[in-house]
Amino acid sequence: SLFDMFGWTKIGTTFDQYSFVDVNEDGIYRYEDDNFWMPGAITSTLATFGLNYSEGLPLGGFQQVTFAAKEMNSGNRIFISSDASLFNNELLHSHDNIIFARNIINWLTHGNPDVAVVFDESHNQKTGTREFSSAAMFGFFQGYVNWLSTNPFLSWIYPLYALRTLKRWLPSEENKKEKKKEEEKRFEEQKSELKFRTSSFFAKKINWYRQNFKYSQALILLNRRIERKLNSLMQNEVKTVSNIIAKIRKERGKYITDDDLSRIEKFLNRMLVIKQKKTEIDDIEEFNSLFFEMSWVAEKI
Repeated sequence: SLFDMFGWTKIGTTFDQYSFVDVNEDGIYRYEDDNFWMPGAITSTLATFGLNYSEGLPLGGFQQVTFAAKEMNSGNRIFISSDASLFNNELLHSHDNIIFARNIINWLTHGNPDVAVVFDESHNQKTGTREFSSAAMFGFFQGYVNWLSTNPFLSWIYPLYALRTLKRWLPSEENKKEKKKEEEKRFEEQKSELKFRTSSFFAKKINWYRQNFKYSQALILLNRRIERKLNSLMQNEVKTVSNIIAKIRKERGKYITDDDLSRIEKFLNRMLVIKQKKTEIDDIEEFNSLFFEMSWVAEKI
């Protein structure tokens, strides 16, 4: 892949058979639903090599890079993360995140406290509006280059197409002053806007659901934290409610009571009914009750 070609070291990747991009947010990978549409020029070229992606590039079934690092010829170092939220105030002290963060800083600075570390968040998508400066658009397309180039089917052809596309967004010499004024004006307009964070974006989405009385959707979105814990707990085992309860009983042993297990089982069954859209939550008090119950369950799992 291009990561290896350009000297990047993959620090962390997802599991190839379990990772996927959930386009329609149904929690299940299906090629017909979870795929990336490509221009006809690319699909027709691939078809000549026996690769049929007329319905889109599959977004599952292969490893995706989550962390990568590179040592520059100048002696400087770069570390990239697919999601910086694991270092925010809420998650920094979860698991071994703080140890990971310290190791990253120590590696970047060569252990020298006088070395400056620059955090680049310019490629994060802004909330509410879209940044159309040449630098932002370059970063927008470069993100697709980085991701799609890791796909085993396109790593040999996509860079050529991407490079041709990127040329359109590189800054030109003409009208530089005018573009600079436009960018400065846009910067002032967006000065009061909060910088993008996964957690803040998530909070805004939940708030939108609540304001529009879509309580079931909000609960399903919030429940993903528990689902991630359950995926880690169950690994390859079938995730039925009874299997989950049996696994928790085995893992927690004497540290969890039968009443707690019964309460967890009741909550999981309730969320299963909500996810299957067999019932709708249309009352704020019921939403709040399930939300607090969800917090308690998350602590117990």
